[in-house]
Amino acid sequence: ALTITSQTIQLRRDGTSIDVIRFEELLTACAAHPHHDLITCSPCIERLQQADALYRGDLLQGLFLSDSQPFEEWLLFKRENLHRKALELLQTLTRFSHAHADYERMRHYAARQILLEPWREEAHADMMRALAQGGQRGAALRQYQTLQRVLQEELGADPSDETTALYRQIQAGPLESLPVAAPVPYVLPHPPTQLLGRATELARIGSLLSDPTCHLITLVGPGGIGKTHLALQAAAEARAPFQDGVYFVNLAPIRDPELVMSSIAQTLALLERGDRPLSERVQAFLQTKHLLLLLDNFEQVVAAAPEVANLLTRCPQLTILVTSRAVLRLRGEHEISLSPLALPAPALASIHGSDPSAVAHVPAIALFVQRAQAILPDFSLTGENARAVVDICSRLDGLPLAIELAAARIKLLPPQVLVKRLGSSLTLLKGGMQDLPARQQTLRQTVDWSYNLLQTHEQTLFGRLAVFLGGWTIESAESICHVVYDHGVDVLDGLAVLIDQSLVRQGTGPNDEPRFIMLATIHDYAWERLAAGGEAAALRRQHATYYLMVAEAAAPELEGGPQQIAYFQRLDADLANLRAAFQWAMEQREVEFALRLGTALREFWMTRSHLSEGRAWLEAALAATGPVPQAVDDRLRARALTTAGWLAANQRDYRTAQTLFDQSLTLARQLGDTKRIIAVLGDLGQATRMQGDLRRAVVLYEESAALSRQIGDLHSVAWAVCNLGIIAHAEGDGSRAA
Repeated sequence: ALTITSQTIQLRRDGTSIDVIRFEELLTACAAHPHHDLITCSPCIERLQQADALYRGDLLQGLFLSDSQPFEEWLLFKRENLHRKALELLQTLTRFSHAHADYERMRHYAARQILLEPWREEAHADMMRALAQGGQRGAALRQYQTLQRVLQEELGADPSDETTALYRQIQAGPLESLPVAAPVPYVLPHPPTQLLGRATELARIGSLLSDPTCHLITLVGPGGIGKTHLALQAAAEARAPFQDGVYFVNLAPIRDPELVMSSIAQTLALLERGDRPLSERVQAFLQTKHLLLLLDNFEQVVAAAPEVANLLTRCPQLTILVTSRAVLRLRGEHEISLSPLALPAPALASIHGSDPSAVAHVPAIALFVQRAQAILPDFSLTGENARAVVDICSRLDGLPLAIELAAARIKLLPPQVLVKRLGSSLTLLKGGMQDLPARQQTLRQTVDWSYNLLQTHEQTLFGRLAVFLGGWTIESAESICHVVYDHGVDVLDGLAVLIDQSLVRQGTGPNDEPRFIMLATIHDYAWERLAAGGEAAALRRQHATYYLMVAEAAAPELEGGPQQIAYFQRLDADLANLRAAFQWAMEQREVEFALRLGTALREFWMTRSHLSEGRAWLEAALAATGPVPQAVDDRLRARALTTAGWLAANQRDYRTAQTLFDQSLTLARQLGDTKRIIAVLGDLGQATRMQGDLRRAVVLYEESAALSRQIGDLHSVAWAVCNLGIIAHAEGDGSRAA
């Protein structure tokens, strides 16, 4: 069965059964099989059971090839990939067993998961369910105690609230009511209001989502038509068929098509590791998943459409639901064009003073009433105001966002007055926008009208808030929206007014801190106002300076400070603002600013797996040429080179990492900075060792150890001699390694 040459040993496939190949063939067959739900598909369950029987632990366990780094890296990746697939199939078989009340098999598959990953909490919870529902309450309770001990020993953590609640339920019973674990995440925001008037479109989307031959649906329409709301509702109702989850990817804060895949990976909680492009990691993760991705606000990154096509080609069970102002123009795309909400028929629209029930059920009117009651709970449709409400909604062409903005004024202006004010506002916009579609002109006029009803200082604040991308907090708004020459903008009071008028929306950010956003359409309008007022340049500088301060304050905490988690969460929430700050710095040739920002985010780039983006930032700033406002400090340049080197090394681009570390070491020697020399010697030693240049690595580590002894840095001495030991071991010198 072997073909042997002086350089290679090859296993022939003829007549030989190879468990790894058969294991992957079975999983591929499941992925390619057209079914709505894997756990109801008998042929695929049988395939998974066969695959489970083949998996008996890590690939090539115990095999080691001396001085063969490429083989070790390949084996590590292959082991991890097979390990993950085994866990996924065992989780599916556990769910299948629970659905068929086969608690003995459920215990078997849960135990297999625990054997592979003792800290796997979902498997412990499933074992508790299987034991309890199989009549072994005491064993189920002891399983929880085992989980507590393992989590404390391995992770220093406690079981989740859900698992603890399960434990208490088992203590109290009844056992037959225990639900199966919910291994599938559904990352969907909750729409702020009830969806009205979209039953036909909702049914159409639902039908397409349940069709195994349909994999791409695009909801198309102008801003403010309600695409996101409809998509969220459709995705929420379609959860059942997508056993691996429904994920919402918000693309509104980004403008660069290159960041689309990064946003998807972030939503899926995928880490960027090794030298594989992020797109390949996303494809590998989704390849066997029956999953729905909701990509929202795609029109500003439509150049990334080929990436979507590649995902769909390589991931046969993936379905993508897109909201966009423009179609993607991809093969297999199902386009659903949204019209405005239905208005009363002309005969009903002509009523005056008659029974309001004749129009109350019409979607556009129902939306106005719903939003008016959110502002003024006592509001109702009456014989006196029905005609005015019909006129308002008709003049706004049934556009949901326009209706919402108009209804926001109901506390001050009853419908009979509101319709007159609205009528005059439609003549305010003249020139420059006649090439827009009629619906977008109507929406723009409605926003214009809402803007003109604000007081001057509220208008100023509204424009300034456009400097934010992806949202803001009260603290950031107060810090940025007060410029030195300003004397009249109270941010807190102004925000309250803008929220009341539906120009700003409030949500919840990290640590339950209030966080505010603008819809994309309104944000575009606010930016035009900011630019027209001549404040854009000053506000962008203020914005960039603030987020540099945030990043530099976060840097020491990210390395293990007491507020580490809080700062990571804050930077996650403000990633779009950090990107905007870096873009401003590069546009303004503020190279030192860009380098400070890029290096301050070092731990964020690596821990949050934004390796490619962080590296691109730093390399762009380091390569910037031409006149700059001030010379870049050599210490800062050295830190930036080192940080870029770390990011390259984490992507296994050791050649580039070595070049960057060499440049950093040269600067450190010129500066006479012994601590930096020691640190970079270690980094450079690692990069050269990973390329197989062990002789140079030894020289670098020995110099690092000697310098560390001179200044009494025992930690650095230990690190250097540890690496020398690794090299000695790789060379077969066991006594020196010891």
